[in-house]
Amino acid sequence: MKKCYDIRGVAPEDQLYGNSVHPYNRQHRDIRISDATQDDGTRIWPNSTDAGRPVDPATMPKLLERVGPKEYPLLDFYSMAQNPVVNEAFKHAVEELEPGVHQFFKMQIIHEGDKSLRPLTERYWMVICNRLVTLHDTLCEPPLKSNGGPDLSKRGPRRFVFSNQKIGGAHAWYDKKWGDGILISEQLHAKLVALNMSGVKFTAFEVAD
Repeated sequence: MKKCYDIRGVAPEDQLYGNSVHPYNRQHRDIRISDATQDDGTRIWPNSTDAGRPVDPATMPKLLERVGPKEYPLLDFYSMAQNPVVNEAFKHAVEELEPGVHQFFKMQIIHEGDKSLRPLTERYWMVICNRLVTLHDTLCEPPLKSNGGPDLSKRGPRRFVFSNQKIGGAHAWYDKKWGDGILISEQLHAKLVALNMSGVKFTAFEVAD
């Protein structure tokens, strides 16, 4: 059976206190999404970067702060909530499969509290530009609600199954009904696993016709 994957950042086992990034000086508040029109999915805010829609490049910040002990090595992959911050190899893997679909903004990484703003390295803030409905209509447990979203009110085991037909040719997307993470295709997952990146965790889900 085919699969798709949730992808998110995770601290390596040898990093007791974690290692994360966030926008410098809260500059993310100035970001503006190109189209903030609300649809029938999760809430879209004027400064959303995780809605599956492009943002205005002129409003994106240039700096991210790295949080964690200075002796920790920088990771290849971070997630700021549902925003992926990725290295050059990740960017190339995505663009090989979906050229020109997603936005990648180069960020200088500084250490938190460093007033000199001396860059430690560069990463890309990836804005995923696929906003889809991809949960399978009949195979999820408990069954989907009438609006097509998962029923999170019921207790017990859960089984999220995604639809191959609804995913189509997408390789990175947000499901606007599920609203719980970044999803990637089996093909992109294979490319990323081969890169052996630090800071990343994958969770597999079934994909059915």
